[in-house]
Amino acid sequence: MDIDLKSLASRLRGSVKVNSDRPQDYFNYIYPKIFTKNQEYFSNFSSEELLKVVLYVYSLKTTGDFKKAEDIFENLAFMIAFSTDDQVVSVDCNNCGGQGREDCDECSGSGNEECSDCDGSGNITCSECGGDGKSSDETDEEGNPEDCDFCDGEGQVECDNCGGDGRVDCRECDGTGGINCDYCDGEGEFEDEDLNFVYIYNIISWNPSLNDRAEIVEATKESLVPNLETLLEMDDVVVVQPTETREEEISEDYVDDEIYVYEYTDSPEIVPYNQHRTLNFRLKFPFQNFKNFIYM
Repeated sequence: MDIDLKSLASRLRGSVKVNSDRPQDYFNYIYPKIFTKNQEYFSNFSSEELLKVVLYVYSLKTTGDFKKAEDIFENLAFMIAFSTDDQVVSVDCNNCGGQGREDCDECSGSGNEECSDCDGSGNITCSECGGDGKSSDETDEEGNPEDCDFCDGEGQVECDNCGGDGRVDCRECDGTGGINCDYCDGEGEFEDEDLNFVYIYNIISWNPSLNDRAEIVEATKESLVPNLETLLEMDDVVVVQPTETREEEISEDYVDDEIYVYEYTDSPEIVPYNQHRTLNFRLKFPFQNFKNFIYM
């Protein structure tokens, strides 16, 4: 099968518009621009096979053969790492569902209310005849009052306030049907000081020193490196786009931005990962165990 993957890498070589010695740049290019754009075809490949294709292309583009990739495979290690961030976390308001608005209590969200001038009927008493439908100063030949010209003898005329609808815009919400949510002041979200950002990284490394360090600090509160930038500057490390989560009550022992290793292995279980139509990969991740770990 590796022969077929090498053949595929050779065909893809010209399509990879990367002029760099950094494998990170090849991952950043190939996964979204080739694998994802041709998802129907590449979805038939396993995550391990896609990883090999990327490294084969990287080896071909930088050395002209596959030896570098094969050397990498001999020293490859994987780790699940994470960092924390104390930036303010905003969460959707539960009261309004993040909309910032809620139904007006006065009109139950309809945006209108009963016209107070006509009590919702759409008509008011004719001011000319007082409602009896008869003229006060005109009579017929027999001396009987003529029908009121103003209301055509109906005794009622259309209400000017509501135009005959019987309903007018709600005074409380100006006809919108909604009012600003009291809980979030119309923002749709609020700051939650109890939440912290946690970024989870899948890291591929063939850096012997880094791998040794990862094995030592695995599942401890000792950091692997000071920050993500340190990893990204290494030529023998690839960092897969992080997953962001928000967690409560993270241990205060973790220093923001420093990278900590949750799990280190040289024989990982890689599972397919397809999020937002992006082909990628991730290590099998016991998330609940991780949540318990970072609270300690």
